[in-house]
Amino acid sequence: MNNDKEVVSPLGGPALGITHILQIVPNQFEYNVLKSLRQIIRAVEIHSRKLEHDFQITGPQLSCLLVIREHGPITVTHLAERVFLSPGTVVGILDRLEEKDLVRRLRSKKDRRLVESCITESGEKLIGRTPPLMQQALSAALKKMPENEGVSIAVALEKLVHLMSLGEFAENKDLSPGKDPLSRG
Repeated sequence: MNNDKEVVSPLGGPALGITHILQIVPNQFEYNVLKSLRQIIRAVEIHSRKLEHDFQITGPQLSCLLVIREHGPITVTHLAERVFLSPGTVVGILDRLEEKDLVRRLRSKKDRRLVESCITESGEKLIGRTPPLMQQALSAALKKMPENEGVSIAVALEKLVHLMSLGEFAENKDLSPGKDPLSRG
């Protein structure tokens, strides 16, 4: 009698049991890591394209809009830290959001040297119509995992980021750690 049931991972796909892991051929782990990384990148691209098609906004633009709504008036530097992008990239995103009347940039009332971004009524309405960001769904799924599995994933990904930060990637500030964009801090 075969009692094998398809085990579903917290992320919705089939779980990788020990049998599957043992099938990874030695010296091919590089292929498996690169394949998994490519699948993640592809999923993010598809999600962003769907957002752009259905709502005329990209994933990074929506991420910025959500952080602006959550934190209120915010400077480019603080916004960049929370969405893990460079300030230069965020300026371009804010330009596009402002053109669409989703955000407004104003001088800070506390310090006139600072420019802060705030969400407009149109931005609020757009957020109300858009689906959750991929990272929000991932965060919810990770919270359902046993802590030791979550820690293992975090350690492995941090190691991967470190490996990618070497050599030609070393100058890419977007790979440097920042604050959690979903945190309240």
